[in-house]
Amino acid sequence: MNLDETRRIAFSQFDAIRDQIEVWRTEPEMFIGGLLERAASTIVSDDTPAATRVTQARMDAFRSRLHISHLQYAAWSRASSWFNEISVMGLNSPSAVLSALKKDDEFLGRTVGMVLMVIELEKWLDGKVSQELTSSDYLRPFFIRTRAERSATIVPNPNKYFRPGSLEWLLGQVIPKGGVVNLLSSMHELWPLLQKPSEARKVSAAAFDTLGDHGIASEFAYMFDGTTFGMELKGAPQKHGFLTSQQCLKQSSIYPGRKSPERSCLEDSTISPALR
Repeated sequence: MNLDETRRIAFSQFDAIRDQIEVWRTEPEMFIGGLLERAASTIVSDDTPAATRVTQARMDAFRSRLHISHLQYAAWSRASSWFNEISVMGLNSPSAVLSALKKDDEFLGRTVGMVLMVIELEKWLDGKVSQELTSSDYLRPFFIRTRAERSATIVPNPNKYFRPGSLEWLLGQVIPKGGVVNLLSSMHELWPLLQKPSEARKVSAAAFDTLGDHGIASEFAYMFDGTTFGMELKGAPQKHGFLTSQQCLKQSSIYPGRKSPERSCLEDSTISPALR
Protein backbone atom coordinates (compact mmCIF):
# COMPACT_ATOMS: atom_id res chain seq x y z
CA MET A 1 0.00 0.00 0.00
CA ASN A 2 1.26 3.47 -0.90
CA LEU A 3 0.18 5.86 1.86
CA ASP A 4 1.45 8.93 0.00
CA GLU A 5 -0.59 8.09 -3.11
CA THR A 6 -3.78 7.32 -1.20
CA ARG A 7 -3.34 10.54 0.82
CA ARG A 8 -2.94 12.51 -2.40
CA ILE A 9 -6.13 10.95 -3.80
CA ALA A 10 -8.14 11.69 -0.65
CA PHE A 11 -7.21 15.36 -0.39
CA SER A 12 -7.33 16.10 -4.13
CA GLN A 13 -10.78 14.52 -4.46
CA PHE A 14 -12.09 16.32 -1.38
CA ASP A 15 -10.81 19.61 -2.80
CA ALA A 16 -12.41 18.80 -6.16
CA ILE A 17 -15.90 18.09 -4.79
CA ARG A 18 -15.78 21.16 -2.55
CA ASP A 19 -14.79 23.29 -5.54
CA GLN A 20 -17.59 21.74 -7.60
CA ILE A 21 -20.20 22.48 -4.95
CA GLU A 22 -18.95 26.06 -4.68
CA VAL A 23 -19.22 26.50 -8.46
CA TRP A 24 -22.79 25.16 -8.36
CA ARG A 25 -23.60 27.64 -5.58
CA THR A 26 -22.10 30.68 -7.26
CA GLU A 27 -22.76 29.82 -10.91
CA PRO A 28 -26.17 28.14 -11.11
CA GLU A 29 -26.00 27.98 -14.90
CA MET A 30 -23.14 25.49 -14.51
CA PHE A 31 -25.30 23.30 -12.29
CA ILE A 32 -28.24 23.51 -14.69
CA GLY A 33 -26.02 22.71 -17.67
CA GLY A 34 -24.66 19.61 -15.99
CA LEU A 35 -28.14 18.61 -14.90
CA LEU A 36 -29.46 18.77 -18.46
CA GLU A 37 -26.46 16.77 -19.66
CA ARG A 38 -27.12 14.09 -17.05
CA ALA A 39 -30.84 14.06 -17.91
CA ALA A 40 -29.98 13.17 -21.50
CA SER A 41 -28.43 9.88 -20.31
CA THR A 42 -31.02 9.07 -17.64
CA ILE A 43 -33.25 6.06 -18.24
CA VAL A 44 -36.87 6.95 -17.52
CA SER A 45 -39.49 4.41 -16.50
CA ASP A 46 -41.41 2.90 -19.41
CA ASP A 47 -44.65 3.83 -17.64
CA THR A 48 -43.88 7.54 -17.78
CA PRO A 49 -46.27 9.34 -20.18
CA ALA A 50 -44.58 10.76 -23.27
CA ALA A 51 -45.64 14.29 -22.33
CA THR A 52 -43.72 14.17 -19.04
CA ARG A 53 -40.69 12.06 -19.94
CA VAL A 54 -38.35 15.04 -20.32
CA THR A 55 -39.44 16.48 -16.98
CA GLN A 56 -39.11 13.09 -15.28
CA ALA A 57 -35.62 12.62 -16.70
CA ARG A 58 -34.59 15.99 -15.29
CA MET A 59 -36.07 15.18 -11.88
CA ASP A 60 -34.29 11.82 -11.82
CA ALA A 61 -31.04 13.46 -12.94
CA PHE A 62 -31.40 16.07 -10.19
CA ARG A 63 -31.77 13.37 -7.52
CA SER A 64 -28.89 11.33 -8.95
CA ARG A 65 -26.58 14.32 -9.25
CA LEU A 66 -27.19 15.48 -5.69
CA HIS A 67 -26.99 11.99 -4.22
CA ILE A 68 -23.67 11.14 -5.88
CA SER A 69 -22.18 14.54 -5.04
CA HIS A 70 -23.19 14.03 -1.39
CA LEU A 71 -21.58 10.59 -1.46
CA GLN A 72 -18.42 12.08 -2.95
CA TYR A 73 -18.30 14.76 -0.27
CA ALA A 74 -18.93 12.27 2.53
CA ALA A 75 -16.44 9.68 1.26
CA TRP A 76 -13.57 12.03 0.54
CA SER A 77 -14.22 14.11 3.65
CA ARG A 78 -13.95 10.98 5.78
CA ALA A 79 -10.85 9.83 3.90
CA SER A 80 -9.16 13.22 4.37
CA SER A 81 -10.05 13.21 8.07
CA TRP A 82 -8.59 9.71 8.39
CA PHE A 83 -5.27 10.87 6.96
CA ASN A 84 -5.26 13.88 9.27
CA GLU A 85 -5.87 11.47 12.15
CA ILE A 86 -2.98 9.15 11.31
CA SER A 87 -0.74 12.20 10.88
CA VAL A 88 -1.58 13.37 14.40
CA MET A 89 -1.00 9.81 15.65
CA GLY A 90 2.43 9.81 14.00
CA LEU A 91 1.64 6.83 11.76
CA ASN A 92 3.86 7.28 8.72
CA SER A 93 3.93 3.80 7.21
CA PRO A 94 1.45 1.00 6.41
CA SER A 95 3.04 -1.20 9.06
CA ALA A 96 2.58 1.51 11.70
CA VAL A 97 -1.07 1.93 10.68
CA LEU A 98 -1.67 -1.83 10.87
CA SER A 99 -0.06 -2.01 14.28
CA ALA A 100 -2.39 0.74 15.56
CA LEU A 101 -5.44 -0.94 13.98
CA LYS A 102 -4.67 -4.17 15.81
CA LYS A 103 -4.52 -2.36 19.13
CA ASP A 104 -7.37 0.16 18.84
CA ASP A 105 -10.88 -1.09 18.02
CA GLU A 106 -12.30 2.41 17.63
CA PHE A 107 -9.62 3.34 15.13
CA LEU A 108 -10.30 0.08 13.31
CA GLY A 109 -14.02 0.91 13.15
CA ARG A 110 -13.37 4.39 11.76
CA THR A 111 -11.00 2.94 9.16
CA VAL A 112 -13.46 0.29 8.01
CA GLY A 113 -16.26 2.88 7.85
CA MET A 114 -14.11 5.12 5.66
CA VAL A 115 -13.31 2.29 3.24
CA LEU A 116 -16.95 1.20 3.06
CA MET A 117 -17.98 4.75 2.21
CA VAL A 118 -15.63 4.83 -0.78
CA ILE A 119 -16.88 1.39 -1.87
CA GLU A 120 -20.46 2.69 -1.72
CA LEU A 121 -19.47 5.66 -3.89
CA GLU A 122 -17.81 3.27 -6.34
CA LYS A 123 -21.03 1.24 -6.61
CA TRP A 124 -23.16 4.29 -7.43
CA LEU A 125 -20.66 5.43 -10.06
CA ASP A 126 -20.93 1.96 -11.63
CA GLY A 127 -24.64 2.51 -12.24
CA LYS A 128 -24.14 6.07 -13.47
CA VAL A 129 -21.45 5.25 -16.02
CA SER A 130 -23.51 2.38 -17.44
CA GLN A 131 -26.23 4.85 -18.41
CA GLU A 132 -23.78 7.46 -19.66
CA LEU A 133 -21.75 5.04 -21.78
CA THR A 134 -24.84 3.79 -23.58
CA SER A 135 -26.47 7.19 -24.07
CA SER A 136 -24.23 8.69 -26.75
CA ASP A 137 -25.67 9.19 -30.22
CA TYR A 138 -23.48 6.41 -31.58
CA LEU A 139 -23.90 3.79 -28.84
CA ARG A 140 -27.56 4.28 -27.88
CA PRO A 141 -28.98 2.28 -30.85
CA PHE A 142 -26.92 -0.75 -29.82
CA PHE A 143 -28.71 -1.13 -26.48
CA ILE A 144 -32.25 -1.41 -25.17
CA ARG A 145 -32.52 0.78 -22.09
CA THR A 146 -35.52 0.36 -19.80
CA ARG A 147 -36.50 1.07 -16.22
CA ALA A 148 -39.01 -0.75 -14.02
CA GLU A 149 -39.74 0.97 -10.71
CA ARG A 150 -36.27 1.95 -9.37
CA SER A 151 -34.18 -0.48 -11.39
CA ALA A 152 -32.67 0.37 -14.78
CA THR A 153 -31.87 -2.42 -17.22
CA ILE A 154 -29.57 -2.22 -20.24
CA VAL A 155 -29.31 -5.12 -22.68
CA PRO A 156 -27.76 -5.42 -26.15
CA ASN A 157 -30.09 -4.80 -29.08
CA PRO A 158 -30.42 -8.17 -30.88
CA ASN A 159 -31.15 -6.36 -34.14
CA LYS A 160 -27.78 -4.61 -34.29
CA TYR A 161 -24.45 -5.98 -35.49
CA PHE A 162 -21.65 -5.74 -32.92
CA ARG A 163 -18.34 -5.69 -34.74
CA PRO A 164 -15.87 -7.88 -32.76
CA GLY A 165 -13.26 -5.77 -30.99
CA SER A 166 -15.32 -2.57 -31.10
CA LEU A 167 -16.44 -0.60 -28.07
CA GLU A 168 -20.08 -1.57 -28.56
CA TRP A 169 -19.02 -5.23 -28.80
CA LEU A 170 -17.08 -5.05 -25.52
CA LEU A 171 -19.95 -3.29 -23.72
CA GLY A 172 -22.29 -5.89 -25.13
CA GLN A 173 -20.14 -8.55 -23.47
CA VAL A 174 -20.06 -6.99 -20.00
CA ILE A 175 -23.45 -5.26 -19.71
CA PRO A 176 -25.68 -8.37 -19.80
CA LYS A 177 -24.42 -9.32 -16.35
CA GLY A 178 -27.25 -7.44 -14.64
CA GLY A 179 -27.57 -4.41 -16.88
CA VAL A 180 -24.64 -2.58 -15.28
CA VAL A 181 -21.11 -2.29 -16.62
CA ASN A 182 -18.83 -4.08 -14.17
CA LEU A 183 -15.94 -1.65 -14.47
CA LEU A 184 -13.81 -3.49 -11.93
CA SER A 185 -13.57 -6.54 -14.16
CA SER A 186 -13.73 -4.87 -17.58
CA MET A 187 -11.56 -1.76 -17.21
CA HIS A 188 -8.40 -3.63 -18.26
CA GLU A 189 -10.10 -4.17 -21.63
CA LEU A 190 -12.18 -1.00 -21.79
CA TRP A 191 -9.48 1.57 -21.11
CA PRO A 192 -7.00 0.50 -23.83
CA LEU A 193 -9.88 0.48 -26.31
CA LEU A 194 -10.79 4.05 -25.37
CA GLN A 195 -7.25 5.16 -26.23
CA LYS A 196 -8.12 4.65 -29.88
CA PRO A 197 -9.57 7.90 -31.33
CA SER A 198 -12.08 5.96 -33.44
CA GLU A 199 -13.54 4.33 -30.31
CA ALA A 200 -13.16 7.33 -27.98
CA ARG A 201 -15.35 9.41 -30.31
CA LYS A 202 -18.24 7.05 -29.52
CA VAL A 203 -18.28 8.13 -25.86
CA SER A 204 -19.54 11.40 -24.35
CA ALA A 205 -17.33 13.73 -22.32
CA ALA A 206 -19.59 13.15 -19.31
CA ALA A 207 -18.97 9.39 -19.51
CA PHE A 208 -15.22 9.98 -19.59
CA ASP A 209 -15.51 12.18 -16.48
CA THR A 210 -17.45 9.49 -14.64
CA LEU A 211 -14.98 6.82 -15.73
CA GLY A 212 -12.25 8.98 -14.22
CA ASP A 213 -14.14 9.43 -10.94
CA HIS A 214 -14.81 5.71 -10.79
CA GLY A 215 -11.20 4.82 -11.52
CA ILE A 216 -9.96 7.05 -8.71
CA ALA A 217 -12.44 5.60 -6.19
CA SER A 218 -11.54 2.06 -7.31
CA GLU A 219 -7.83 2.69 -6.96
CA PHE A 220 -8.29 4.12 -3.47
CA ALA A 221 -10.54 1.27 -2.31
CA TYR A 222 -8.16 -1.30 -3.76
CA MET A 223 -5.29 0.08 -1.69
CA PHE A 224 -7.26 -0.76 1.46
CA ASP A 225 -8.94 -3.86 0.08
CA GLY A 226 -7.04 -5.85 -2.52
CA THR A 227 -3.47 -5.33 -1.32
CA THR A 228 -1.52 -7.14 1.38
CA PHE A 229 -2.48 -4.27 3.69
CA GLY A 230 -6.15 -5.02 3.03
CA MET A 231 -5.72 -8.71 3.73
CA GLU A 232 -4.11 -7.91 7.07
CA LEU A 233 -6.75 -5.29 7.84
CA LYS A 234 -9.50 -7.87 7.41
CA GLY A 235 -7.62 -10.19 9.74
CA ALA A 236 -6.94 -7.65 12.49
CA PRO A 237 -7.96 -8.95 15.94
CA GLN A 238 -10.94 -7.30 17.65
CA LYS A 239 -11.68 -7.08 21.35
CA HIS A 240 -14.77 -4.98 21.87
CA GLY A 241 -17.56 -5.87 19.49
CA PHE A 242 -16.22 -4.73 16.12
CA LEU A 243 -16.89 -8.10 14.49
CA THR A 244 -19.75 -6.60 12.47
CA SER A 245 -17.51 -3.93 10.95
CA GLN A 246 -14.95 -6.50 9.86
CA GLN A 247 -17.58 -8.79 8.37
CA CYS A 248 -18.93 -5.80 6.42
CA LEU A 249 -15.52 -5.11 4.91
CA LYS A 250 -15.08 -8.75 3.98
CA GLN A 251 -18.50 -9.03 2.32
CA SER A 252 -17.81 -5.83 0.34
CA SER A 253 -14.38 -6.88 -0.84
CA ILE A 254 -15.03 -9.37 -3.62
CA TYR A 255 -12.52 -8.21 -6.21
CA PRO A 256 -13.25 -7.97 -9.08
CA GLY A 257 -16.99 -7.45 -8.87
CA ARG A 258 -17.00 -5.94 -5.40
CA LYS A 259 -20.43 -5.92 -3.79
CA SER A 260 -21.97 -2.84 -2.25
CA PRO A 261 -22.03 -2.83 1.56
CA GLU A 262 -25.30 -3.95 3.11
CA ARG A 263 -27.34 -1.07 4.51
CA SER A 264 -26.85 -2.47 8.02
CA CYS A 265 -23.09 -2.07 7.55
CA LEU A 266 -23.38 1.58 6.60
CA GLU A 267 -25.74 2.21 9.51
CA ASP A 268 -23.67 0.30 12.08
CA SER A 269 -22.73 2.84 14.75
CA THR A 270 -19.54 0.91 15.51
CA ILE A 271 -18.35 1.70 12.02
CA SER A 272 -19.56 5.13 11.14
CA PRO A 273 -21.83 7.18 13.41
CA ALA A 274 -21.90 9.96 10.81
CA LEU A 275 -23.58 7.63 8.32
CA ARG A 276 -26.65 6.86 10.43
